[in-house]
Amino acid sequence: MGKPITIWQLGNTGLRNPMRIWEGLKLFAESPFNGNLRGSNEERFQTLLNHAGLVNSTGEAEDTSSYARKWRLMFARFGFIYPQVKKKDGKQEDLGPQDQVTPFGETFLKADTYPAQQECFLRSLSLEQTKVPGDLGFFSPLRWILAVMLELEKRTGTSEISRIEFSLWGHTTDPSYDINDVVNHIIDLRERRKKATAKRRFDADEIKKRGQDYNKKSDNFTDYSDMNMRYLRISGIVQRKGRGLVIVPAKHFLAEKLASTALSRRPIMNVYRELCHGASLPMDDLETAKALLLDMEAQLKKNHVYYDLGDRPVSTVPEINAARLHLEELWQKTDEINYAAKQPEQWQEISDYMTLLIKGGGKKIDDADEDNGIEVPKDETPAYLEWVLWRAALA
Repeated sequence: MGKPITIWQLGNTGLRNPMRIWEGLKLFAESPFNGNLRGSNEERFQTLLNHAGLVNSTGEAEDTSSYARKWRLMFARFGFIYPQVKKKDGKQEDLGPQDQVTPFGETFLKADTYPAQQECFLRSLSLEQTKVPGDLGFFSPLRWILAVMLELEKRTGTSEISRIEFSLWGHTTDPSYDINDVVNHIIDLRERRKKATAKRRFDADEIKKRGQDYNKKSDNFTDYSDMNMRYLRISGIVQRKGRGLVIVPAKHFLAEKLASTALSRRPIMNVYRELCHGASLPMDDLETAKALLLDMEAQLKKNHVYYDLGDRPVSTVPEINAARLHLEELWQKTDEINYAAKQPEQWQEISDYMTLLIKGGGKKIDDADEDNGIEVPKDETPAYLEWVLWRAALA
């Protein structure tokens, strides 16, 4: 038996897809429940979420407000509404009206492009608001994972971390661990897994072994990892690689800046104040903003993507960051065009997703290529149906 394991969570089972948060917050901000989302109003807001197609809780009569509570927690987690202040941490009136949309929430609602929304998520995820076991303070899971991935890159030549590596040594660790030990375990797992002929059986055995130090169900290792990786990707700093993660090349410099600190002993009220008004980021510094813009331009040139900043002013931090977000949006559109062009040759995968949807969800994983298997979570079938029909139309 080793060190007791705690799995941190960036989302929750009622809101596994962060892409829906903007829609939900807009619905909430325009509702009569803005600043009053407790008691019977939870059930009423859940009805709104149902009617908007953001949740499907009609078959869960035993609790008609559980989704509303989970969405409220996520709005607060990202600083889009004022979180509830515990008595030991301070007074609610010193922060703001509980459950009311914050200045940062208003900023998020005005973010009209995907890169702009990603930057809002990044500001929230960069803050240290997850408690470290013991008395070490708070940490940012995003910053911690970036530090692990950068150390992996230093040792192996790539920042890539696979799904099973993240499941066992990513969201189960924090700054109370020695980062070199964590990376040693990941590399050891990787090397042993390469030699294993039955990858799924190997993974199951490793989960069982690691689960000896975990006092909850072992399914959480993989169930929570899929959700946590989805929330990490919404930051725009990491992207999907197989079923795992890799640092976005154009954001490598920013990743290094963020990974330099992960732990904080600041009072949580100070963190909340920053969270609700928009946390600062390295690109708020003039020299860093310039470096990130140049980095983005280099990526576009490398990939032969034409751009023209024209007469855009780029002398102040806001101007430079606006230009960078413009280029990121261009990069995203180019990425979407390339993605669309690949769909005809991916008809078999599209068909496999449709088969899983007909069954109401599930997995199709080849033991020889487990890292590239496909999965449709049962509680996300509507979103997957929309996505796979779009892919089918493109194909």
